[in-house]
Amino acid sequence: MSARYPDKVWKFFREPKRAGRFTDGRGVRTGRAGTPASHAQLQLQLRMSGDGRIEEALFQALGCPYLIATGAWLCAHVTGRRGESVRDLDGQAIVEQLQLPAVKRYCAVMAREALEAALDAPADTTPASAGTGNDDE
Repeated sequence: MSARYPDKVWKFFREPKRAGRFTDGRGVRTGRAGTPASHAQLQLQLRMSGDGRIEEALFQALGCPYLIATGAWLCAHVTGRRGESVRDLDGQAIVEQLQLPAVKRYCAVMAREALEAALDAPADTTPASAGTGNDDE
C-alpha cells in the first residue's frame, strides 16, 4: 500500500496483469493516445471475436503510476464485453473508479481516446509470426 496513491491505483500499478502487446497481430485492433506536454503515451490492443466481443485486451503505457493503473483497469473492464457496450465508457467513470485527482484526469481522457481509436481501427491481418517471442515455448 502507498500513502501517495489510492489503493486501487497502487494495486493496478504494482500488478498490471494485462500489460504487454500481442505477438500475433491477426485480428487485433490497436489504438493510441498521448499528451505532448507530459510525453505520456498509452497504447491499447483489443483482440475481437467475430461477434464483436473483446476477447482480450492488452496495454502499454509510458507515464506515471496513474496512467499505468488506468491502462490496466481499462483492459480488465473491457475484456469479455461487446465493443458497442464499451464505446460509451465515460471518462468520469474511470476517474471515479480509480479516484484520480484533478491533475491526473488526463489519464482517463487518454484511456477513452485509446479505446475509441482501437474500436475504430481496422483489424490487423498480418499472419502469425514464427513463435510468440517467448523463448520458453
